[in-house]
Amino acid sequence: MQTILVTSTGGTVGGLIVQMIRDALPAGTQLIAADATVGMFKTKGADHMIELPMANDPAYETALQAAIKQHGIDTVLPLSEEECLKVSLMEQQQTLGARYMGMPHDTLRTITDKIKCAEVLTAAGIDVPRSVPLSTLDAFETQLAEFGYPDTPVVLKPISARGSRGFRVVDAQTDRLAEFQRKGGPIFMDAEQAIDTFRGAHPDALKEYFLMEFLSGDSVSADLVAWNGQALGIFPHFRLGYKWGFVDHARIARDPEIEAYCETVIGTLGMHGLCNIEVGYRADGSLSLIEVNGRTSATAAQSTLVGANSLELFLRAEAGDVQRFQFEEPVTYRTLTDYMQVV
Repeated sequence: MQTILVTSTGGTVGGLIVQMIRDALPAGTQLIAADATVGMFKTKGADHMIELPMANDPAYETALQAAIKQHGIDTVLPLSEEECLKVSLMEQQQTLGARYMGMPHDTLRTITDKIKCAEVLTAAGIDVPRSVPLSTLDAFETQLAEFGYPDTPVVLKPISARGSRGFRVVDAQTDRLAEFQRKGGPIFMDAEQAIDTFRGAHPDALKEYFLMEFLSGDSVSADLVAWNGQALGIFPHFRLGYKWGFVDHARIARDPEIEAYCETVIGTLGMHGLCNIEVGYRADGSLSLIEVNGRTSATAAQSTLVGANSLELFLRAEAGDVQRFQFEEPVTYRTLTDYMQVV
């Protein structure tokens, strides 16, 4: 009997993803779900649930190795990039004791360094927003001005953080009270707030962030299944709810331009596994990049609504059936924690 460990399952839609994985696994496969918090115990579809430390905890590697040995785990599928980085490195160093299902470590290192990733894609002729690392607090306003601030908003992001954590838009028209009341946390801040954030912090803290050109058009989250640099499935989720962050309400639909863009990025970076690309539109309607994510997307389960199970596509490729999945009919959905509804 095969045993698969899925980590970081305590997230907002962890239950949906675990059920998607369960549906893709061969009969008789044991599925173990893991997370660092008690919230993961709400996860449905798992045969067994365990706790693991956070990936940045010094005890993580030892705890994971112990769990693999204790439960006879054959395969590890992490759902967070922090764990993907750690687990892929353990596999590369032959200390994991199981198969890692996901992006190779060297590819992940490029993807999770947003400046390096942008440089690689730009060198390949792919349209990405202009970006520059921050230098000093004294030069902060000058660097903002180089991007057109205050006439134009500017994106402020961590170079290596994953997801929407730390993402802000520096905008001179920011309504501070509205941001204070925003569900899910603030998105916009003005230059004064941005500077105050770093004032008094460690001098190197600013250097962990960068400024990026603001894409004023809509954003689209594209779920992907990649196989050694080629696309097995591309599922664009056009946002109908929140413009940034969690995709709660969206329409999954074909888009040749987005598909072609994602295929080029996948091939350039050599992406492999279940992953995601966030794309955005410039004011003139041209397509560009928001970010590349080297882990299973939070909307992977919602993509099953068009008839494709992302993990099943990947497992078929492992068995030698490397075929591209295409869908035709679009689907609109809403997601509420571990429940999704076609609307």
